[in-house]
Amino acid sequence: MKQLMSISVKNALAHRSRFSLTMTAVVLSVAFLTATLILADSLTGSAESDIATANADLAFVVEGDLVAQGDGGPGEALERATESLSPGTLDLVAAVDGVAETAPEVTGFAKLVADGEAVGAGTALDVGRNWIDPPSLNPFSIAEGSAPAGPDDVVVNSALAGEGGIAVGDAVQVLTATGLWDMTVSGLADFGPSTSAPLQRTLMFDDATTAAILDEVGLERVRATLDPGADLDTVIAAVEGGLADGVVIDGAAHIATQQNAITTPFTFLSLFLVAFAGIATVAGATIIVNTFAIAIAQRRRELALMRAVGATRSDVLRAVIGEAAIIAIVATAAGIALGLLGAGGLRAAMDTAGLSFIDGPTVVSLRTVIIAVGVGLLVTVGSAWAPARSAAGAAPVEALREASTEPGGVGRWRTSIGLGALAGGVASLIAAATQTNALLLTGGVLLVPGLIMAGPKLVEVTASMMRPALSRFAGVQGSMAATNLTRNPRRSASTSLGLTLGVAMVGFFSILASSFTASLTSTLDESLQADLVIASATTEAATIDPGLVDRIAQIDGVTNVGSLTLADASTADGSVATVGGVDPGIEALFDFGVVEGSFDALADGGVAVWTGAEGTVPAMGETVELALEDGTLVLPVVAVFDDVTPGFDEASHVVDATVLASAQSGLLDANVFVTVADDAATESVRAAVAATPGSLFETRASYLANAGSEIDAIRNLVYALLALTIVIAVVGVANTTALSISERVRELGLLRAVGTTERGVRQIVRYEAAVLAAAGALTGLGLAIGGSWALVATVGGAELPGITIPWVALTVICAGSIAAGVAAAAVPAWRASKTPTLAAIAGR
Repeated sequence: MKQLMSISVKNALAHRSRFSLTMTAVVLSVAFLTATLILADSLTGSAESDIATANADLAFVVEGDLVAQGDGGPGEALERATESLSPGTLDLVAAVDGVAETAPEVTGFAKLVADGEAVGAGTALDVGRNWIDPPSLNPFSIAEGSAPAGPDDVVVNSALAGEGGIAVGDAVQVLTATGLWDMTVSGLADFGPSTSAPLQRTLMFDDATTAAILDEVGLERVRATLDPGADLDTVIAAVEGGLADGVVIDGAAHIATQQNAITTPFTFLSLFLVAFAGIATVAGATIIVNTFAIAIAQRRRELALMRAVGATRSDVLRAVIGEAAIIAIVATAAGIALGLLGAGGLRAAMDTAGLSFIDGPTVVSLRTVIIAVGVGLLVTVGSAWAPARSAAGAAPVEALREASTEPGGVGRWRTSIGLGALAGGVASLIAAATQTNALLLTGGVLLVPGLIMAGPKLVEVTASMMRPALSRFAGVQGSMAATNLTRNPRRSASTSLGLTLGVAMVGFFSILASSFTASLTSTLDESLQADLVIASATTEAATIDPGLVDRIAQIDGVTNVGSLTLADASTADGSVATVGGVDPGIEALFDFGVVEGSFDALADGGVAVWTGAEGTVPAMGETVELALEDGTLVLPVVAVFDDVTPGFDEASHVVDATVLASAQSGLLDANVFVTVADDAATESVRAAVAATPGSLFETRASYLANAGSEIDAIRNLVYALLALTIVIAVVGVANTTALSISERVRELGLLRAVGTTERGVRQIVRYEAAVLAAAGALTGLGLAIGGSWALVATVGGAELPGITIPWVALTVICAGSIAAGVAAAAVPAWRASKTPTLAAIAGR
């Protein structure tokens, strides 16, 4: 065994140039996997443990009945809306035997403003809350300064203060539903062991100030601890027996709910990241398989000599696997180290793309390291297994042969099965699209194994079809390049597979993003009647001071102004609803696409329902029950509309703004729409908005142009993630080209001997790489277009009636992939052309 290990080490060192690109592929694959796993863990960071630590002494809470719970979009905290508790709930809980300490909890919207600018960006929520005393029930603790003691004091969480460059004693402003308040920072606070609550920017005030500036008319929650020795179940039962409303939740369940609100929104993103890492790993695996297949075929005579001097099949197998293991260990270690650095790069890419989801530390878990090590070792050694078994079967007599190469042919059964899988995948997508049956989309997975199995035949056909064109365009060099690819179609197909998958994923998401943006922009273009739009400062919440509408209405030249307010609610059947509150005459500013009834009846206490609302859409005249935080609305349906509302959420139900305010207080405006008579009025409105923190001024044109900004941000992230996948695939092109040239040294020497110039040799190699890259890129593009068409036709519905193909972007992607493939072959081509003719003919 020691001797075999020595042979493995010596062989790996002797052929280090041959395996260098293979190691590069392993390093990049493991690095990408490591970085994405670190990023996935860092999305939630230490949030779960921070929440548990901050609430360690909490025995139970009493809160109002759940009204609605959002689904928490990517990177958005999962928000819960509850009814207010009865005023006497706090005293009732405090009077129960076994309860040690109690404290009220009230929260609402509050955004920090410094020097006229809102502080804090990204998807975190801006939360204002009362400072809780006693300390055992307060998840926050003073890190610097003191607790709020008067109406002008505010405590800022430490991370937010650092982001805004704010210190104790600084004068700041706080924007809430009741206006803009001048305050002084009395202290900075930490959340448990962290400088901020997960996905929150928090401001804290004394109880009286909280009630006044947040306009919260009721008690949201009561927090409680127990006396030593008190039984939790007994105390909870006693509290429940005296409650007039609300529910009692033990501390552990409350902590779990808070943790779930943070981790759930990142589940999809984590899977999303890991999926891309898987694609990169597959691309790397194809390179490793190719490398070992070529390298071992070229060493078949050497391995046969080992058999001739007494080595057994097992000895040869172990020696080759040992080489793979050495490469795997070194490359995996380097990949993990690079991944640790790359995680910061991916995090920066997310921030650049406008997806600032991570506000905590970078988390490197033991699980990430174990997975990265396991994948690096298994993929590398597993990829070498089949070539190693083939090498172990080399008969001693093969040592007498001049040369040996890997088998390039493909059996008919493999080709037939592969073509059948491709046909089945295509048929499934067509059937899903024509019958709008989402279940049939799953048949599309057959395309990947179909490409793997039928890929060699597809390469043969593609090269044969392109030979005439290459011959006319590049003469004999082009014809020879096409012919060379058909000599080993298996190798060519596996080389292009990584590029196919990378381009397919980039194209797929690019098409979907363009389709969503085009659909949204088209709908808004038809619906938006206003000249100007005032948007909230963040896409996650309404932040516009309600008084801004009145101030704009007083400007000369403003002919019409109205606002849209949003609130979460639930219907009688438990469906989630987003209720929009609008001013009279809103349809002159934004056309909701009323298909039945009239918005004019909203002022009389009616409700308009969107045709895409969750659950069963009620008919005209039927009654709708909407439960909100401060009350329940029971209203008749007076209109049905089918256009989506603008902003960060879609209103499924629309009521008059005064009706909405009667059931939920403390709401800010999500959007304000304005029509003006002249440019002077436009500039006056711009000035009024600039003086109102939490609001953004946009013209109609700029608003429509920015409508798909969130979608564009996700698309940019996809581009950044998939760029590395394509890089790995291009490394595969370079690797395969270099190794295939090493086995064709004599052939290239003969070409030089019969008059082919160095430039001609380089052209042959470059044309091979170009055809290979073009085949992979165009196949990937076909998969992207077909897959996105089938998906949209099946599940797009009225909101996404068809696909929009960004031909310019897709052309750039394909051209870039082909150019990268050609560039990757530049060094192998140069080396091939510089090999002395006689040495090449001699095979050296």
